[in-house]
Amino acid sequence: MIFKILLNSIFVSLLVWPAASEQTGLLATVDSDNHVDYQQVQHYLPTVANKYPLPVKTSQSLGIVTSSDSAIVIDDASGQILWQKNPGQRQALASLVKLMTAYVFLQQDYDFDQVIEITDTNKTDPEESSLSVVKGEQITVYDLFLSALVGSANNATRELVYSLGYSQEQFVEMMNDTAKDLGMNDTTFTDVTGIDKGNRSTAADYIKLVRLAFNQEIIQQITVKHDHRFKSVSEQEHYVKNSNDLIGSDLDIVAGKTGFTYEAGYCLALKVADEDGNNVIILNLGSSSSAQRFADVKNLTLWTQHNYRWD
Repeated sequence: MIFKILLNSIFVSLLVWPAASEQTGLLATVDSDNHVDYQQVQHYLPTVANKYPLPVKTSQSLGIVTSSDSAIVIDDASGQILWQKNPGQRQALASLVKLMTAYVFLQQDYDFDQVIEITDTNKTDPEESSLSVVKGEQITVYDLFLSALVGSANNATRELVYSLGYSQEQFVEMMNDTAKDLGMNDTTFTDVTGIDKGNRSTAADYIKLVRLAFNQEIIQQITVKHDHRFKSVSEQEHYVKNSNDLIGSDLDIVAGKTGFTYEAGYCLALKVADEDGNNVIILNLGSSSSAQRFADVKNLTLWTQHNYRWD
């Protein structure tokens, strides 16, 4: 049924969705003990329906078993949840926090050509990744941004924040405010890199941010890079490598970000397109090993592509 409504003096046609019971389906949720629970699929309904194909389940498959503590798979266009495991379990995020840092950074008045004199040269924690720099070295904001997202360098991430004139504490407050604005009520940030175990969220909550971040063109372009080589303004050579082993695989990766701390385990967020250009986003938290997180996410991607069609 089509209704015409008046919006800012312009008539816009909207397709009214049927009752919720007609739009939800039975979803199997697998917990950490591999017990299966059934619930109704949730939807983030689009503003204007039928602007894009919607996923339809084509099999009775309940999904796969993963090593992760929690995970979620959504359709990027509609936000429809296609599979989930322990979606409400709060846990550490590791370097997936950098997606929020990058998202908030891109909302500011930044200048990629700006040259920053490095002040942050040391690791604050033995677990963290860092860019090998010397104090006083001059590097562009662009190279710091790539070092943060490709190489997951924590000191480069902190320097990005300083380049805007903020302290880390001020920027963390902005990140938490953004989370509230996005309805991420189960998410807390305590630093800009993810090294602090106080950074916590749930798969169901954090997928909201991942979806927004992975729709930023600059984040898409950067996070699929295998590595980044550059010379600082002061002529030092640098190299950072992406730890996402699925780059260059047979998956059509649109965007991605890895994360690891002992507290968080091995994490991975990935946006993947099928042969028709339909995108799914997988957020996988707390896999048992680095290799297993890639296996978990690849298997979830293939299962989704084989068990859903887009109409």
